[in-house]
Amino acid sequence: MLLHALSTFETEKCDIVQGQCAVRNANTFITKIIAIEFSEMYNIGHQGRTSLFNLGIFGGSNGIWKGQLLIDTKMDGEMLTEDIDSSVRTMLVGSKISYCSNMISYELAPLSWTSLINQRKRWSQGWLEVSLKYYRICMTSTNLSLKQKVGCFFLFLERIFCIYIFIFPIIIVFNYYLRDSSISTTKIYTILTSVNILIGAFRSIAVIFAQNQYLHTNLPKYWYIIYILFYPFYAMLMNIIQLIAHA
Repeated sequence: MLLHALSTFETEKCDIVQGQCAVRNANTFITKIIAIEFSEMYNIGHQGRTSLFNLGIFGGSNGIWKGQLLIDTKMDGEMLTEDIDSSVRTMLVGSKISYCSNMISYELAPLSWTSLINQRKRWSQGWLEVSLKYYRICMTSTNLSLKQKVGCFFLFLERIFCIYIFIFPIIIVFNYYLRDSSISTTKIYTILTSVNILIGAFRSIAVIFAQNQYLHTNLPKYWYIIYILFYPFYAMLMNIIQLIAHA
């Protein structure tokens, strides 16, 4: 792992190297879903954001910092997501975070839906806290390029509004139903569900192609099909959690 990090420091000329976190207790339905989600989060989200916007994020574990930068930055214990807070503060002083998919560590996923909901509620509140605190500062920073500022828009502002955009069509469907039960909502809901399944399918397929030779999962391929089918319900649950966290 250290060899991969040192190589990334040398080739990317960066200050922090973020590796990939994988789930090692993928032996129940919920942990298998989270395992695929983590693979998507790191292989598609983090890696794609770093490549497209030159905007890396330190995810709280499996990251290697240059010593002096870590001493200067520290972690703010008052923030709910101190890892994201420290990531933004390093960006604002001109530091670079690079992603290394071959640097992998393993962690335990929540074993129950209650634990998962509590975890994601804290993540959502933490991301909102960081977004409100730093978005305007990032947009006016002279240490961030235009490309990085576009990335900050998607990372901080778009992620908030997309939650409400996602939930509104469902509200509209139920509103039509309550106003006039004779209106066929089946077609509308089918379209919405199909779109979400297609999104889940694309993300799941992308994860399969993004797997690297150093990441070996024990999940059979049919679990990606299960993830595709379950994704609309899972996405709805995650959005509801984020709405509650915002409230």
